[in-house]
Amino acid sequence: MRARGDYQPCRREKRRKTGQRRRAGSEPSMSATQTIGRNERRPALQRFLAWTAISIYLALVVAFAWTGSSFAQALAAIGIVSALAHAIATLGQRDALAFFVICLAVTFSIENIGAVTGLPFGHYHFAVGANFPHVGAIPIIVGPLWFGMGYFSWIVAGVLLD
Repeated sequence: MRARGDYQPCRREKRRKTGQRRRAGSEPSMSATQTIGRNERRPALQRFLAWTAISIYLALVVAFAWTGSSFAQALAAIGIVSALAHAIATLGQRDALAFFVICLAVTFSIENIGAVTGLPFGHYHFAVGANFPHVGAIPIIVGPLWFGMGYFSWIVAGVLLD
């Protein structure tokens, strides 16, 4: 880990100085420490408001996630859109799309195996999303939900391990 005084400009900043343009999706991914380093320059009030909004959102998710109400579905949609927006902002469009597609492929494969064979959690079905289209036995909303949860878990793990 570098000391604070050892700041090295990223490629994007070097390009700005030279006037070069970048291709969409060609920007290298930022590590968690680089993302946190960017946040240190934000005003304290802006950080406080952002963390307050995140805390309120998470409290609402914990309170309403299992109800199946339209409010719970709206909270899920906010989580999916937020995860995708953050992934595009930090990874670039190409890598974010790759992450999304991999999550969907793994999710639908494992969930269908589990729903059909009962391995590893026993036989189950989804009551949520019964009116949505299905991929095999799994409602289509399950894949994006796993993406949202998986992406934010990956970000938190990166922060903890950096």
